[in-house]
Amino acid sequence: MYENDTVSINVINKMISEGTSIHWHGIHPYATPWTDGTVGVSQSPIMPGENFTYNFKAWPAGTHYWHSHMDGMQSAKGLRGAFIVKEKDVSKYPEYDEDRVIVLADEWQDPDVCLKLEGAMAGNDVCSDIDYASVNGQVAWGDLQYKKQDLSAYPYPMIDVDPNKCYRMRFIMMASNAENYIINLAGHDMTLIALGTYQNRFEPLPSISNPH
Repeated sequence: MYENDTVSINVINKMISEGTSIHWHGIHPYATPWTDGTVGVSQSPIMPGENFTYNFKAWPAGTHYWHSHMDGMQSAKGLRGAFIVKEKDVSKYPEYDEDRVIVLADEWQDPDVCLKLEGAMAGNDVCSDIDYASVNGQVAWGDLQYKKQDLSAYPYPMIDVDPNKCYRMRFIMMASNAENYIINLAGHDMTLIALGTYQNRFEPLPSISNPH
């Protein structure tokens, strides 16, 4: 979708016993504040068997995401996704061949326990720290991503790219509790061209070379 497009999304709650709502992280619904998706602030929860249609203007342009705003458990279990609002005029950016969305997240053994205060306390060997940081749902390559496998063979997630192509990587932090990740793309140069919704007010940073 493009900036200022009108978006209409019908959310049907098919869960058995939990209410839900969807928050559009990064979108500013000034004209329709009741579509912000914040339970207890802008709307009541969508209860099981019910549905709600979100109608709003896709603004501003940027790399956003949607997620459940009922509680942290639903989002941590996967009720979240990318929400990309494109600009029609991209002439101010360096030329690139392809867009890629890269989702960063923390993976918990049991979100229902680990994201509550008593579960995340230091000293709790069940879930005091995240099990893995994931990239597009992977903590390692292929079958190595399963917890009981030996990750020493190739412990990092892989992103397939073609030679001699320039990619715009849209990194989205969808973590439930982790706050900061350090990203390094070995053997590739990177230029930071935008930060979230600050595309129009952000000056590109020089290339960062990562030879290893």
